[in-house]
Amino acid sequence: MTNVKRKTLIVLGAALLALLLGVWLWYVAARKGVVETRSGNSTTTRKASRPSSSPPATTISDAIPQPRLFKSTRYPPETPEEKALWEWWRAMEKADAKFEWKMPIEFYGKIVDQFGEPVAEATVRLTWTAVDDSHETEILSGTDGLFQFTGAHGKGLNVSVRKQGYLPTRNAGGGFEYASFSDDMFHVPEKGSPVVFRLQKLIGAESVYVFRAETMAKPNSPPVILNVEMGKFTDEGNLSFAVEFGGERTDTGPAYTIRVTGLNGTELLPTTEEFPFFAPEQGYQGSFVLQQPARRENYEATKSLKFYVKLAGGRYAFVGMEIALSSQGTEVRLSGGVRYNDKWSQNLEFDHRKWLNRQ
Repeated sequence: MTNVKRKTLIVLGAALLALLLGVWLWYVAARKGVVETRSGNSTTTRKASRPSSSPPATTISDAIPQPRLFKSTRYPPETPEEKALWEWWRAMEKADAKFEWKMPIEFYGKIVDQFGEPVAEATVRLTWTAVDDSHETEILSGTDGLFQFTGAHGKGLNVSVRKQGYLPTRNAGGGFEYASFSDDMFHVPEKGSPVVFRLQKLIGAESVYVFRAETMAKPNSPPVILNVEMGKFTDEGNLSFAVEFGGERTDTGPAYTIRVTGLNGTELLPTTEEFPFFAPEQGYQGSFVLQQPARRENYEATKSLKFYVKLAGGRYAFVGMEIALSSQGTEVRLSGGVRYNDKWSQNLEFDHRKWLNRQ
């Protein structure tokens, strides 16, 4: 083999080796998720990632004018505004199948306690779904209880609030839709009308007695008597419960009336509070009547009642009672509880560490 041929083979082999080395280096870099982008004489390195939740500077919505969005569950649309919504929706779906996950998210909220007072420095947890993934962050409410969240893009937003020394209520969170205007959760943000969230402020529990009371009764029979002090049904006490069946009946059950009456100077105040922790001083009455008509829709064979109770001598208690008709309608089950503190004061907050008669 001549020297010329030998040199040619060496050059070709070196070139092939360099090519293989370059391919291997590129493969290693790609596996690590690193891509080098060269611009002129400079080199920048960026980490490969999924698409951002924020849309590009120029979006499809720039080319398709967006009408005023509002909640509309009626279909087919009737008004010009409703028709404009659906025309926009169909155009967006045709242009971008994922446009729902690219909607701008804007939210304004306010946190208050059970007295309507603003809750400052409460933690607000926000999670939202975007085109790439789910995201979350936490912010704090201001001294006026207000907070706001803007700048993100996605389809839905979940909000929950909390703070040490407060209990979360059923209104301490919620879900909000930003794309589908026909969804029940569709939300139109208004800075001047923030969504209100509620926390239950703990005021400090007293030492408390808690009782469980249960009994069976017959409809259209003499009432059963609850002794609030003893926390059980007895022959003598403070509250009477009676269930009376009416003449009407459907396949869901009979019409019936529940009567709760205060005895021996006792008065009661019905409440729907989630946390009945503080008994009002005024507003009590001697009796309470609840009627259930015989009907197929929204018939309830079980009723859950809650009362603040004011006994003779200005003593306060809380009574919760579930009254349920048997499937045959021949019996009524009463089960519930009684709570009061050792001073019989209006403070009925419960703390298991101060449960006096716990067994």
